Amino acid sequence: MQKEALGMPDLEAAVIDHPLSTLSESEIRERARKAVPQCAAIWRRPGHRA
Repeated sequence: MQKEALGMPDLEAAVIDHPLSTLSESEIRERARKAVPQCAAIWRRPGHRA
């Protein structure tokens, strides 16, 4: 996976639907809004380092 190639094997990623390049700004904002709970859950996990 790319996270290993970047030297971050423990990286947890939030997952969003693609593609983004064909979406309007408001559609991208909606996808971002839907990703917030995933991001918050990752950040709150014990041992998470910012």
